[in-house]
Amino acid sequence: MNILIAVDSFKGTLSSKEVAEIIKQNIETKDNNIDIVPIADGGEGTVESLMHATNGVLKTVKVQDAFGSYNKSHYCLTNRNKTAIVEIALSSGISKIDVNNLNPFITSSYGLGETIKHALDNNIDKLIIGIGGSSTNDAGSGMLQALGVKFYDNKDQLIKTMNGNTIGLVERIDLSSLDSRIHNIVIEVACDVTNPLLGENGCTYIYAKQKGANKKMLEILENNMEHFSKAVQKTINKDLSNVPGVGAAGGLGFGLLTFMNAKLKSGLEVIAAATKLEEIIKKADIIITGEGSFDHQSLNGKAPIEIARLAKKHHKNVIGIFPLSSITTMSNLFDKIYTVVPSICSLEESLENPQYCLNKLMKTIDLK
Repeated sequence: MNILIAVDSFKGTLSSKEVAEIIKQNIETKDNNIDIVPIADGGEGTVESLMHATNGVLKTVKVQDAFGSYNKSHYCLTNRNKTAIVEIALSSGISKIDVNNLNPFITSSYGLGETIKHALDNNIDKLIIGIGGSSTNDAGSGMLQALGVKFYDNKDQLIKTMNGNTIGLVERIDLSSLDSRIHNIVIEVACDVTNPLLGENGCTYIYAKQKGANKKMLEILENNMEHFSKAVQKTINKDLSNVPGVGAAGGLGFGLLTFMNAKLKSGLEVIAAATKLEEIIKKADIIITGEGSFDHQSLNGKAPIEIARLAKKHHKNVIGIFPLSSITTMSNLFDKIYTVVPSICSLEESLENPQYCLNKLMKTIDLK
């Protein structure tokens, strides 16, 4: 049989590549030809997944983290070094910060801009940016600053550090020093949310709390974001704050769309195109997919659902593998659904020893 393993990460425990390798080890026989396409939604693991799937080359860089300290990071070159894949989670990711230190007033996307600048030095013609898992609420201003954009306050003084606090000071934006190479490449953004920039469904009120904001901070951050949006509108003579997805990653989607002419796409759409996923699905007999937690929120475009839909378009058998699932059957998309909790291991065991629990689950899988 030809089997495709296309799984998202089991967030907090196993990367998509680790999950796929465990599954592969348990079903590997001389009669099974197995392909692996690790899946990511634009968040943590996007670079690793695409590097593996496209035989890309890892490039190490030293860039600022969310608080301005320099640390090692990396990105990937693929497609004969003409496409670079970067992600904000590697430089300003929320998972890299202790929960007690989260503070969207001072976190910045500057390191992402530095990473992009490094990537541009390779004479690329396409840039893929994963923007999930950010700790920032700066509308991408830090990234833009690293790429040459200058921001000035009401005294026409240059603002040295752009973050969720200082965007509220911006009165003038100077684009004359923006790295001109940006205009000569295609930029695709892997983005799996549709939030606008402002309002009750915008980036601040929906996501800033998990980035460390309390109720008072939320009000200030929202006011700052609204102020910044008006300054941008004055600069480019149009208002893009209501475009679906610009609220992603603390407004990073807004910065990328307004100043870098980026295309906001679903994470899976970007991954599928880069890996030629549909072509691989056509050649497979069985598709195995999964993610960490499968519930009715997953129905809104999450990777396993979209992969299953793509597989059923070509009349393939689909097996879903999940540590947690509130959905036990979905016959229109999944031929079989297997879950770790509670039948194989308890939730605590699954979190403490995810490899053991997944291996144990795989002993129960029937591929027929």
